[in-house]
Amino acid sequence: MLRRIIKAGRSCDQLRCMDRVLSKKRKRSVDPGGARRFLCLQMNAIGAAVMAQPAWAAIGKAFPDATIDLACSPHIAPLFENDPALHRIHRLRKSRYRPWLFEDGSSVRETLRGARYDVIVDFSALPLTANLCAQEEMPFSVGFQRRMEGWRGGLDLGRAYDGTTPYSEEVHCRALMLHLANLICNLDDPEPAPKIYADDASLRKASSVLESLGLREGSFITIHPGAKWSPKIWPAGHWQTLIRKLRDDMDASLFLLGGVQDRPIMDEILHEGSMAGVPRYVSDDIMLSAALIRQSALCLCHDSAPMHMAAALGVKSVALFGPVLPSRSAPHQSEGCRALHREMFCSPCTLYYAGERCRRGMNFCMHALGPDEVFRAVGDALAFP
Repeated sequence: MLRRIIKAGRSCDQLRCMDRVLSKKRKRSVDPGGARRFLCLQMNAIGAAVMAQPAWAAIGKAFPDATIDLACSPHIAPLFENDPALHRIHRLRKSRYRPWLFEDGSSVRETLRGARYDVIVDFSALPLTANLCAQEEMPFSVGFQRRMEGWRGGLDLGRAYDGTTPYSEEVHCRALMLHLANLICNLDDPEPAPKIYADDASLRKASSVLESLGLREGSFITIHPGAKWSPKIWPAGHWQTLIRKLRDDMDASLFLLGGVQDRPIMDEILHEGSMAGVPRYVSDDIMLSAALIRQSALCLCHDSAPMHMAAALGVKSVALFGPVLPSRSAPHQSEGCRALHREMFCSPCTLYYAGERCRRGMNFCMHALGPDEVFRAVGDALAFP
């Protein structure tokens, strides 16, 4: 109850703060055709950043003489350091207790003002970045019309920008990003695929890790059993059954990959005696994880960052969906992704973004995906050229 009260209080503070800032915003009319310096904002999770990559790459293609910078969270930045479309990456942190504000807002505004950007493209659809774009000293900006609700009404984040496009929870995230880029330029390719460019040092380190695990490049399955939100996680018992089938019936080489936050689910999976000998590797080095996935024959994961990374690296994947529909975030089948999902009466989860547990007490949508079904999908994916 106390956590709910605190969360409600923060929501009210956020809306009051945003309303004050947006009430001062004055719309401007600027032709982006003459722009030479672009800033792309993407302060969401890793998957959202990967889905935004085709959009900023399209802007770079349309403005070959322009400079395009990216502002994102520090842990995401390494994924895009080798992106040829980007010139510079700003690593920004949001406030721990007021997530609609940056950790050092005045310093952030000073840095961005000093870079003399002509246009800001906000892919985040968050109060955090809308609040920044609405500041008087910020340049012409484009963003999403997204309504935020609170106890005392709501507000439209679109008021923060000079140009907007509608935001929808029913449209694929990648398509939304491209719609926003289309306000700046005409896209040559209506559905460009995302790309992550792994650096040589990470690839060499990945090869060393694989050698220590007794695995050969291109001959193993990477299993990533973690996810940012617990309702997205497949039961440990299902993972154990699937791993046994992959080893016994398919004679597959595999290993478990995850970050430090994924240790609990990895420990739970490997706790059973029959899992002895299954290798695992834990690392928060995001580029090393990307390099390990790139050298896999297939990535088996949830609706999470590794799914997007696999698609951007040209690696096949089987992704397990639950609270969110595949139509919202799954990579295209042409990119090697096979998305598995069992729709429930509550799909998509209406409380998914409000908490870290299923309102029904157990995430039935994830339990409904059986190990046999996933095993068949893995076999089909590996057999498909």
